[in-house]
Amino acid sequence: MTDKADSRPIRVILLDVDDTLLDFDACARKAMEQACQVTGVPWSRSLFDTFQEMNAGFWQQIEAGKLTLRQLWQIRWNRIFARLGIDADGQAFEQAFHGALDTTHETVSGAAQVLKDLSDQGFILYAASNGRQRQQETRLHLAGLDRYLQGIFTSEAAGANKPAAQFYDYVMNRMREILPDLKPGQVVMIGDSLSADVRGARDAGMHALWFRMDGTDGADCSQLMQLPELVGQLPD
Repeated sequence: MTDKADSRPIRVILLDVDDTLLDFDACARKAMEQACQVTGVPWSRSLFDTFQEMNAGFWQQIEAGKLTLRQLWQIRWNRIFARLGIDADGQAFEQAFHGALDTTHETVSGAAQVLKDLSDQGFILYAASNGRQRQQETRLHLAGLDRYLQGIFTSEAAGANKPAAQFYDYVMNRMREILPDLKPGQVVMIGDSLSADVRGARDAGMHALWFRMDGTDGADCSQLMQLPELVGQLPD
């Protein structure tokens, strides 16, 4: 039997951070350039391109539960440097890169306006991210986006990465501290990852919208400025 409360309209919207609210590639490039200046590693376009390729693979492993964030930070730059034949200390570069990334906050075009529109429509907004709590809080604050958010949920605080059930259980339990009668069917997750955001949320009984910055066509694909309309079209 379906809980009648589950049939009420959407009340809460969860938004991924990187490549949904913040432009991760722009942030990463800025952080990488700063790390190169600090460590003396030569900046090059091939360094950035290799980072993009390998980092995407690492995050796929994280979402599959085959790699932890701590392991990522230990191996990422050593493996990138090995691929490129660069003789440098990957751990030292990771530290410099991570420190710089903590304050990068290049936003996806239209993000602030969309959050304002959704907030004005009465939706309760939260960020939900695989990442460190303080880092994401700082970046969203510097970007001026946290003013629209009721809170920021991270994998660090949850003790599990999206799409794990533990992450979404944590999020639901935290939201129910404010909305005790909230049902999963009254929540929609918006993010760029089909596995972490879309599959994870749907497995948890939530709605999900797939967001791609490049506008690639696909199931539930949308441009950022269309999100208020798409959320309004979700079934009650």
